[in-house]
Amino acid sequence: MNPTLLLLGLLLAGTFAQCEPAGEDNSSYCRKVILPLVKSPGKDKNLFKTFKIDGDSQWNPNFWGASLGFDQFTGIGWGTPRAGVLVTPEHTLSAGHYGNNYKEGVHFYDKNGKFLGSRAVARDANNLTRRTNLPNDIRVARLESPAPKGARIYPLPDPKTDEQRISWCSLPENQRPLLLATDWRNPVPKKNPADPKEGQQWRITRSAHPVLLKRISGGAMGWTYGPRGEPAVHPSYHEIINVGDSSHPLFWVTKSGLVLASTFTGTGSGPNYGNPEVQTAIQEAIDKLGGTKQYKIKTAPVP
Repeated sequence: MNPTLLLLGLLLAGTFAQCEPAGEDNSSYCRKVILPLVKSPGKDKNLFKTFKIDGDSQWNPNFWGASLGFDQFTGIGWGTPRAGVLVTPEHTLSAGHYGNNYKEGVHFYDKNGKFLGSRAVARDANNLTRRTNLPNDIRVARLESPAPKGARIYPLPDPKTDEQRISWCSLPENQRPLLLATDWRNPVPKKNPADPKEGQQWRITRSAHPVLLKRISGGAMGWTYGPRGEPAVHPSYHEIINVGDSSHPLFWVTKSGLVLASTFTGTGSGPNYGNPEVQTAIQEAIDKLGGTKQYKIKTAPVP
């Protein structure tokens, strides 16, 4: 058997259990898994082969991260171009300036692409959506009913190791860990590219891209994404976050799964969900919003 094909098969057959620290400081965590997948021939960045906002969708078997497990993305609510990310069965995180659509709700899909239905964000006389009291553009919302069975609940980074993550930013670029970012649209090629009057059209889809950590400073973090930054990611995956992608998630990749690192508030920045003060503010918002039971956010090591 061709040694190259054998190596590729071993990479694709594994899951997050392959992610092992590369060195004592664990700084290159999972980089050796993500990069070969990104560079694999015939792989692309779209999560869905076909996507419907309110109906069954088909996951893309050629998605470069397919071996990471489609169930890893079932806790992202994709009912509109905006996204809501589950941190309890009844609470989502999103950008404070660009929250979920209250009329259309938050739509979830299982790992087979089956539409799990929508859960509208609860908004009544008590206005059950809260901005945190930190200047990090975070919105915590409560769903009007718990998320459907099969929707993943994402942990936040263990706050005890936040200082370690901050120190990663001083490493050379080829040693910094990679993150995964999702976004919602791809540009449709213009019929007349030279015509300034022809507006840009967009195709609604869902994509996932590797992202390079740039900085973490207290409650905020930044990243480079595409032609302005990451030389180690294959050029065909160069993208920039579109205006309108706010609220989409950014994940750390760990042995046990995806851990929510941030949600977009700008083209290269967002809150640091591993910061202890940020987590305290999120928990206080969840407590004030309430639910059918009392919830505490979960955390996981990164790495």
